Amino acid sequence: MLIMGVVCLVAAVVSLVFGVRTMVRPLTGDPEQLVLRAVAPAQIAVGVILAVGGVLVLVGPPTVALLALVISITGALGTLAAGAWLGARYAARLSAQAAAAADSGCCGGGGCCGDSAPVEEAGCGAGCGCGESAPPEPASGCGGGCGCS
Repeated sequence: MLIMGVVCLVAAVVSLVFGVRTMVRPLTGDPEQLVLRAVAPAQIAVGVILAVGGVLVLVGPPTVALLALVISITGALGTLAAGAWLGARYAARLSAQAAAAADSGCCGGGGCCGDSAPVEEAGCGAGCGCGESAPPEPASGCGGGCGCS
């Protein structure tokens, strides 16, 4: 039981270090970092669960130690699975939002993208009133309509 208690404590420290390190890093907007940050609270909870289980295994009587070991490992695995599932759902939601923004041609909220939209040469029709060459406008259709501002 001594070995299992030490293994639980080491796993707790590793989980806590990774969770806290992810939470204290500055936010950059990187999708991978956002998903890791969504999973970090579950990692911290797993660290706490394993630490309590490890301490109970080390100091408790053998019957309580075995029960604490089984409950803490089961609880930690369940918590980690739930956190990973939520992180995967968050990643899927980010991916869907990015795909929807790319398909619509605008940057969310109905506003135009401006510089990030692809640029097409807009041809002026006969009733447009601008000169021979029209300035380029965003391909998203958010411009003035005929290329004239």
